[in-house]
Amino acid sequence: MNSEENENYQSCIEDDDSELSMASHAVAEGLQCYGQRFEQILQKFEKNFSTLNGDEKKFFVDFKNHLRTVRDCAKVNSEYYTLVLDYVYNDEESLEFFKYDFSRYNYVLKLIARDWSENYRFEREEWFNPIINELSEAFDRNDRENVKVLCIGDELLRLALEISRKGFLVEGVMEDILKISVISQMNKLTDKNVFCIYPFINDWNNLLTDFGQIKPIRFPDTTFETEGSTIVDDDYLKDEPSVIAARFLADYAPTVSQEKVDAATTCGYFNLSKNVPLLISTIHHILKPGGVWINNGPLNNDYDPDYQANSESAHMDYDEVKSALTKQGFEILVNIKN
Repeated sequence: MNSEENENYQSCIEDDDSELSMASHAVAEGLQCYGQRFEQILQKFEKNFSTLNGDEKKFFVDFKNHLRTVRDCAKVNSEYYTLVLDYVYNDEESLEFFKYDFSRYNYVLKLIARDWSENYRFEREEWFNPIINELSEAFDRNDRENVKVLCIGDELLRLALEISRKGFLVEGVMEDILKISVISQMNKLTDKNVFCIYPFINDWNNLLTDFGQIKPIRFPDTTFETEGSTIVDDDYLKDEPSVIAARFLADYAPTVSQEKVDAATTCGYFNLSKNVPLLISTIHHILKPGGVWINNGPLNNDYDPDYQANSESAHMDYDEVKSALTKQGFEILVNIKN
């Protein structure tokens, strides 16, 4: 972002809440400025299009009308994020600080679509069902209300909710202030599919058709409501999952005293850890004797560059990870390679 854009970006902030921490204030700025920042992107496309000659413009079918539609979609996204402003989590203990740039707000819109819309139910089930099934086999149904499960790295708490619906007592550790704020707003909803967003409007490449960019997504396909929530068959929701705002590797480290849990789950999180040995020892530390850790996702270390960290991660291959698990004291009960 150049200096002129940055000045415009700052000018859209209406309320400077001095009570918010620096990171929380950055999230609030991004929520409030989403529409203006996207408008800057659209204006660049319009400017670039205007530089083409008449013959070149003929190759673009209805380009101006499509940008007009994208602009309308951006307004809808901006209106939704304006609602989230009232639920910004005030981080007083300095969570792992993400770069809350414009791309992250588009990324979270895609997470909402994946975790909270009917459109991506199949994808969710591919990720979540192996974890839920293993938990269900490991613990007797009649005693699950006493079984505490810690969901680590659960993007938008959907996995925690689905595990809760099997009768478990669940806590979800969340490190991202923006995601916590989105979930705080969603937790207040009592009706399904009350919102519509356009999570793909910033995808300008690899599109089969223009519609792929302006595809609407309605959410949430379910709510956190507990009253009378008999779902189907064996599913029920006794207590909704709780959110723990924490830096997992710091706040649950082996040197920190924390309540032990019966099970821990990681879904697409293991490979994003900046310190795999510490992750392994930390999860071992928080488990009760005989506790289980269920992971679904790649084991190769591919540290998320979105964290603002000063150190590079130490990479471990598959065999090294398995060796580290056994050295830490884990017994590998199920090992499925896909």
